[in-house]
Amino acid sequence: MRRWIGMALLMASAGCAGGGDQGSDVVVGYHSNGTTVTLAAGQQLAVELQSAGSGGFDPWAIATAPDAVVLKLVRSEHVTAAQEPGSTSTDRFVFGAAGAGTTELAATSSSPQSGTTLTFQLRVVVR
Repeated sequence: MRRWIGMALLMASAGCAGGGDQGSDVVVGYHSNGTTVTLAAGQQLAVELQSAGSGGFDPWAIATAPDAVVLKLVRSEHVTAAQEPGSTSTDRFVFGAAGAGTTELAATSSSPQSGTTLTFQLRVVVR
């Protein structure tokens, strides 16, 4: 009986991993770069991208906006962990699933000092 309950819990948690639960928000970070996320209409997607101020990188910015018929930007914020120079910060972009379809978004962060640009890309499917 215990083995069956364990398997049922494992299968249930696997089913929720793709963000299919309509009542929950989906949070992704740089580790999700290049992947696809599936949302239900009405869900929110939070993209949280961290940067280290000591690296000389500018805050993350949306480079390719998603199709607003599918995914709309609700809010964005820049949160600094501490007020000390070189402290880590997080740029958070919250989107609302507006309608069925597929869209892509991209964000970039550049370092004027080194000429390096980091890119984050995500494909979003709303069902």
